[in-house]
Amino acid sequence: MVTVAISTVAGMPDNDFNNLQELLRVYNYHLSKNYTKEKYYEGKVSLGDVNLGLALPDKVKNLEIGCAWGAKTVDVLAARSMFDGFVGTNGESVDALDKIALNNNLIAEYMKACRDELKYGCTFATLSADDEIGCKIRFHSPKTAAALWDGEKGRIACGFAIVDSVPDESESDTWTPSLINYYTDGYIYVLRRVNEGGGWIATAHAHNMGRPLMEALIWNATSNKPFGRSRIKEPIRDLIDGYIRTIANATI
Repeated sequence: MVTVAISTVAGMPDNDFNNLQELLRVYNYHLSKNYTKEKYYEGKVSLGDVNLGLALPDKVKNLEIGCAWGAKTVDVLAARSMFDGFVGTNGESVDALDKIALNNNLIAEYMKACRDELKYGCTFATLSADDEIGCKIRFHSPKTAAALWDGEKGRIACGFAIVDSVPDESESDTWTPSLINYYTDGYIYVLRRVNEGGGWIATAHAHNMGRPLMEALIWNATSNKPFGRSRIKEPIRDLIDGYIRTIANATI
């Protein structure tokens, strides 16, 4: 789990830089919670994460008792949400949309995004120009993206997404991103890290959509949680903790 820090960005207006700093604060604040949800989804909760009410030897603290309840609460609903494509007027196909869906492999990508949406409460879809296919659609979980909500307009005010990815899972605790897209009403800023001290350079790409090219896929939103709520919320995690406690105490 690596937090993201950006100290300077060359080529970005002060107002956008200040919004970016607020986005990073939000992202880093929620990062540990999102990793906790990931851990419960994968069933990798150790005895050290659960209060057994007794002292445990160090060798026993890291013992993991598998429990698939976290994955079940996500997957059982994700399996019922299927994307087959787009349908136009009178049930006719839409060639332009079908081409976009095919070029972006949307059927497969949607299944992954749907699981992330249920796991974390939301996931983000972003758009960008692509020389080969015209429109590139990417999906980003809250582990690699964040957004600020505009209550007045009822949509995302601005957001960012980490574009490059960790080379291997074994490096996830030490790897830091070097390529980030920042989305505003009129621009996509492509941020590239130029040194290890937190210095970045931005390249601005204007668009005329009038809103950030970033949309949230949201599960179970409320007025005070516009980006949704996770299926693996605290009551579910408490049930999993209780199961682990029961099995651990029986084994001991």
